[in-house]
Amino acid sequence: MLTKTPNPSWPDGRLVEACLQGNTQAWDALVDKFRKLVFAIILDFGIPQDDAADVFQSVWFDACKSLSTLRKQEAFKAWLTSLTLNRCRQWLRNRQRGPSWVESEEIPDEEVFPDFVEELENQQLIREAIFELPERCQEMIQLLFFDIPPKPYNEVAEILGLATGSIGFIRGRCLQKLRKALGEKGLDR
Repeated sequence: MLTKTPNPSWPDGRLVEACLQGNTQAWDALVDKFRKLVFAIILDFGIPQDDAADVFQSVWFDACKSLSTLRKQEAFKAWLTSLTLNRCRQWLRNRQRGPSWVESEEIPDEEVFPDFVEELENQQLIREAIFELPERCQEMIQLLFFDIPPKPYNEVAEILGLATGSIGFIRGRCLQKLRKALGEKGLDR
């Protein structure tokens, strides 16, 4: 069920449309939905973290500036991936003009590295599936699988206000929901 307040669980086309109508909450939700994808691409290019934040900002500036030129709003993710890849290539080209650690390296291309692009797209689908889960499941998955280091059951129970003995059962139900959501997105391997 879609809520009236824009959030990352909304379909891309709906978020883009709301952004084009000037809804700043929709823009925040769009950035929240895809920030990890953009940052993953940037880091996978080997861009140092000092420069990664600048490239990240440039990508979102470009996206904001060019959003109205997007022909198919539901294709936002692919369009944003291309914007990010182009920004990364530009950074590498600028870096190659002077002395650099990437001087002799070729600039990656999504046609040359289809597995790279596919893996990034799969990671984004996983993030989207997690966003679609109930809030308690989102929190539990974050605490158990994405926090570094992952939290032990007793800490998760304390944070979520649950009995320690119930964490395994609830985790199993949350993972079943996640599997179902991933299957609906074509990631049921």
